[in-house]
Amino acid sequence: MYIAYYDGEVLHDPRLAGSVLTSCSMDGEVNEAPSLTFEIQPTHPLYGTFVPLDPRHEVVVEEDGTEIFRGRILDDSRDITTATVIKCEGQLAYLNDSIVRPYGTYADTSDEPQWTTVVPGTRHAYVEWLIDQHNASTDAVKQFDLLSVEVDETPLTRSSTVWPTTATELLDKVLDPLGLVCDAGYSDGTRTLTMRKTAHMMPQPVELGRNIISFEPEDDYESVITCIIPYPSGGSSQNPPDFSTYPDGVLGNCFKSGDRMWNLDAASKYGIIEERRGYDAATLDGMVQQVMDDLAVRVQPVQSLEAKVVDLHHADGSIPAIRLGDMLRVTSKPHGIDQWMMASKCHLDICDPSNSTWNFGAVKGSLTKSNVTQMIAVEAELTDVIQQVGPIADEAQQAAQDAAQAASDAAAAVLAADGKTRVFTSMPVPPYSVGDIWVVGDGTILYCINEEES
Repeated sequence: MYIAYYDGEVLHDPRLAGSVLTSCSMDGEVNEAPSLTFEIQPTHPLYGTFVPLDPRHEVVVEEDGTEIFRGRILDDSRDITTATVIKCEGQLAYLNDSIVRPYGTYADTSDEPQWTTVVPGTRHAYVEWLIDQHNASTDAVKQFDLLSVEVDETPLTRSSTVWPTTATELLDKVLDPLGLVCDAGYSDGTRTLTMRKTAHMMPQPVELGRNIISFEPEDDYESVITCIIPYPSGGSSQNPPDFSTYPDGVLGNCFKSGDRMWNLDAASKYGIIEERRGYDAATLDGMVQQVMDDLAVRVQPVQSLEAKVVDLHHADGSIPAIRLGDMLRVTSKPHGIDQWMMASKCHLDICDPSNSTWNFGAVKGSLTKSNVTQMIAVEAELTDVIQQVGPIADEAQQAAQDAAQAASDAAAAVLAADGKTRVFTSMPVPPYSVGDIWVVGDGTILYCINEEES
């Protein structure tokens, strides 16, 4: 069940007739601040109390007690029916409120230096500096504690002279190239950030005939690259490797020529498609190997899946809820699909969870090329490549719709019982009450509609 708050007061609770929103939805994507949009009627007790942009007055959404959204109000738009549509942005967007001054992980010794600030030149220390400079530039209420970063102290080269926001620099210089997922949280009055490389492998299945109502697979060829022109990222002046000095010729399934390298099979199939990419390698051999590794995955199309999925957590609280960045196993035996994919994008209907949709795999037009590389590498490591999918059979679609109805009815029963419910994992014995749930061994969800005494 979703509960929403504003300034600590109940904004939406389906159990409270006077505190229900007309509509409310959250849109989220990995490594981006989520957005929340809701419609409120003039009869709502919080109508007209909203303060835009002030992070001291935030909207919070919880799913069964777990916070899934926290952020500030952007605007409100009053329509002709006098209802008000309110738009909000998640707290990760507060990193857009600070600017990164020109800097480098090495000194600019040119005749006209572009920066004088020299920052730490290792991965972990660089991330810490980036968040520290945000905290030093912004209000205390928008500062973050960096709880953990799953990177080591490997040297890296970075610089900037374009005055980007902290959010942009974090995405371009850390999250994308290092393959990290960033989560913003809030605990005991403190905002927190965690950046993880380790995937959360969720036990909840995404399975045709169980909780998939509809899906549409897609192979994105726009990201395919067959030839890379490498350069030392950051432009370090301390003897960076010069790729053009490496001997030309065949290297495995690649061919190196001058300042570039291409994949022989992919180039013969798609032609030469060039991209210039930066590398942190300390040696020439290291850079050559990194280019070959990149080409091995960049020549493949990115596979993704948009699905309307019933989150079984809403029917059985013991099943973990789906979260952005989680890896879930997507299965459809009739179509040859059995693949671990990342929950990369979502649209959550807070008022009616049965209308929520999830994207698994890459999100077209949103993932950077390094994200694409990571996504393909993870998929290749875990499972076979997804196969062509045909239309969903009527009986399979009906099974998922039945699961959605069960989840919706179970939620309604829970509300009718004032939130008091029990979940049985074996044959229940009376007494049991309206709203109690029994999860059968095959995953079927049953719920009590008639109270039974002992």
